Amino acid sequence: MMNSSTRPSYMAKARVLVVEDEAIVAMDVATQLEDLGYEVAGVAATGDEAIKKVASARPDLVLMDIVLPGAIDGVEAAETIRRVFDIPVVYLTAYDDDMILERAKITQPFGYIVKPLQERELHKTIEIALYTHEMQHRAKEREQWLATTLASIGDAVLATDTNQSIVFMNAMAEAMTGWDSQMALGQKLRDVCHTIDEHSRERFETPIARVMREGVILREPNHILVVGRDGKETAVDVTVSPIKDAVGWTHGGVVLVFHDLTDRRKAQELLRESERQYRQLVEQASDAIIIADAEGRCLAVNPSGCAMLGYTADALLAMQLSRLLFSTEQHAAPFYHAAMTPGEAVISEYRLRRQDGAFLSAEVSAKKLEDGSVQLMIRDITERKSLEEQLRQAHKLESVGRLAGGVAHDFNRVVPQ
Repeated sequence: MMNSSTRPSYMAKARVLVVEDEAIVAMDVATQLEDLGYEVAGVAATGDEAIKKVASARPDLVLMDIVLPGAIDGVEAAETIRRVFDIPVVYLTAYDDDMILERAKITQPFGYIVKPLQERELHKTIEIALYTHEMQHRAKEREQWLATTLASIGDAVLATDTNQSIVFMNAMAEAMTGWDSQMALGQKLRDVCHTIDEHSRERFETPIARVMREGVILREPNHILVVGRDGKETAVDVTVSPIKDAVGWTHGGVVLVFHDLTDRRKAQELLRESERQYRQLVEQASDAIIIADAEGRCLAVNPSGCAMLGYTADALLAMQLSRLLFSTEQHAAPFYHAAMTPGEAVISEYRLRRQDGAFLSAEVSAKKLEDGSVQLMIRDITERKSLEEQLRQAHKLESVGRLAGGVAHDFNRVVPQ
């Protein structure tokens, strides 16, 4: 006899409902259950009473006599209990009638016990029934979790059997193919999922046979189109994986995952357009724009940079930018080293030497980019500097004039005419 303290957790103090129309037999069964460490959740004599007590007591298992008086016999009551309450039923029967047993099979019972009951057989049948029901419940939870996960992911997922017939498809696959999953079940994959090569427009056949034969995962390049029933085309990349058992044997069909490339392609197109606009702005900018590496080597230059500095693009791309500085006494690093934080600009003024030897004054804004390179924006301020110098000279002459006038005035006051 199993003590309740040694019973697995899923069976601890299991509660059993006894459905038996013979009171003496019902009492004997209840006594045996208690001796085995179970709790008797109640006793019912008819099918109707059994259903009502299951609804109120919610036992872990029902011992159900097949032949019961009233409008509902044990088989009908068991079917209702299984369908509505998902509670395992073990049949009690004194009959070995094939017709009755065939009816009983439809209700998916968890065991049969032939009267008169033997305690050992009763115990073994109940334990197996409880264990089997618990494992089925866990399997259903896993299946539900998996189904929910597959339904919620952003990729279209289809599964086939060994005959390449559809056994599963999620909501994204329904939307992509235009097929309802219930209609698609049992249909051939090629009839449900119409795929073509994007460039040749020819039918693309997924390599299911090879995946099943070799047990490998294959990913097809992203030039495949899924054509829905409404004619809508969706660019995808395709991953085909074999269905394997716990030890790695391939004995089922395959799982196909179609990843929609629409958003990725839109993002790539936006990026290309943004780069095109940026290049256009750079090309048309009046300031010189140079991209340099951390060592001060020129990586790229716009036409204004070539015109301002008098070098061809090829000449600039082959030189160190420090050669443009007017004097070697000027520290070269600030010229092409930006602030340590990407995006922050350092603005400095330099005198630069053109290729023809002429000099120009320049305001240089250096900014480090995300990839570690440095963007230099060079503005020719030679004319501005010349005007500033002229203003300084004029201001200096004006100051000298005012000083000379003041001295003459003081001299006249001291020396009478």
